[in-house]
Amino acid sequence: MAEKLVINNYTDILCVWAWIAQRRTEELESVWGEKIDLQHQYVNVFGDAHTRIEGQWAGRGGFAGFGTHVVDSAALSEEIRRAFFVDARDVGQLPVLYEIAIGASIDSETIRSRVRDGSATAALMKDYQQAASQGISGSPSWVMNDGRQKLYGNIGYHVLNANVEGLLSQHGDEASWC
Repeated sequence: MAEKLVINNYTDILCVWAWIAQRRTEELESVWGEKIDLQHQYVNVFGDAHTRIEGQWAGRGGFAGFGTHVVDSAALSEEIRRAFFVDARDVGQLPVLYEIAIGASIDSETIRSRVRDGSATAALMKDYQQAASQGISGSPSWVMNDGRQKLYGNIGYHVLNANVEGLLSQHGDEASWC
C-alpha cells in the first residue's frame, strides 16, 4: 500500500470557522479513508477570548455582535463546540468539560488524570510549538505535503479535496500540479 498523505489540521476549539470547517474535514476522512492520515492539532486563537472579542468586535457590537456572528455563521457539530456556540457554556472551566465528556460517553477520569499529571498541557504545548514551526497563523489550517501546502481559513470542501486528490495522484518524483 502507498504511503498515507499526512494532513495536519490545526483548529482552535472556540473558532467558529473551524467549527464550520469540521464537516469538510470529516468529509475528507469519509472520502479518502485509509489513504490519508488526518492529525488533529490545536492552535491558539481564542485562548483569551474576552480580550480578543473586546478588541476585534468593539466597533461591531462587542460580545453581542460576536454572538450574532456566531449564530449566523455556525451549524451543528461536536459536543464541546456545540456547548460553547449553541448553549453558551463556559468550556474554559474544567467542571463544564468533565460534564460534557460524561454526556458524550467519554471517560472523564482519563481527562482528569491527564490534566493532573501534566500530559494534557504537554500535548497542548507540543501542538503550539509545531504550529509555530509551520507558520500557522490561524484556525482552521490544513498543512500537507510536508509543510509545502498550507490552506487557511474558510476554505471550501472542493478546494481541500482537490489538494488531497492532486497529492495522492502524483507518480514518483513528479512535481505536483496542484
